[in-house]
Amino acid sequence: MLDAMRSIPETLKNWSESRDLVYGVVASIAAFLVVIAVTTGSRPTDSLAVVAHGFGLSSLSEWLTETAPPFVAARAPGVHEVLLVATSLLFTFMIFVPLLRNLHADSNVFTESCLRLIGSPAAATVWVLLAVAAQHGDITPMLARWAQASFAILLSLIGGLFAAGILYLLAHRRESEVVRVLRWPAVVMWRACYGGLLAFLAVMFAAIALPLSFLGWFADLESDHSRKARAARAKERAAHGSRPTGASAT
Repeated sequence: MLDAMRSIPETLKNWSESRDLVYGVVASIAAFLVVIAVTTGSRPTDSLAVVAHGFGLSSLSEWLTETAPPFVAARAPGVHEVLLVATSLLFTFMIFVPLLRNLHADSNVFTESCLRLIGSPAAATVWVLLAVAAQHGDITPMLARWAQASFAILLSLIGGLFAAGILYLLAHRRESEVVRVLRWPAVVMWRACYGGLLAFLAVMFAAIALPLSFLGWFADLESDHSRKARAARAKERAAHGSRPTGASAT
């Protein structure tokens, strides 16, 4: 017991250093469970029980299907609705918060803060929330409504951009004041399209980040030992190069 308590600080240190990797694993598993829930209607615990039984973990499979606690075994419609609302709010924040941070960056439409969504914990959290929501209810109707609403909004934004572009060209030829008026709405609509696309790609990337990392590791042409040795030599050269020589500057 004392040894276990002594190992807690080291465990927390390892978690803080590799939390992105650990959470990436959780997100990939959650995405897999969500896809299974949508395609087959199975609850995430049922899917995990099948996988556990396939690996010979009968006790875990039995716990997931028969002796799980009430929060896991029973359906909670209230929790299901709250998690779906939280997922929609989180995705909305992923679209608009980076855009609001760079609202006045006129020359940088492709803002760096939007690109930071790729690989962010927020994108992984979307899958975790959906997986827990699928445990307590059917998420397929809500996903269908989200897809329909996103498609309608996308068409509206594209139509607005097209109309604004035509008006901009007509007004620009006549050097009208409409050019200045149309500029900001067009920028906002364009950035909304861009932000929505980046948020969607970030969520999709969170689902396949773990398989991609494995494929990248399989195709890596340098071993971990070689990489660490090269980094140690570079650090040693930098340390020797930064030492003061005592010579007076001329």
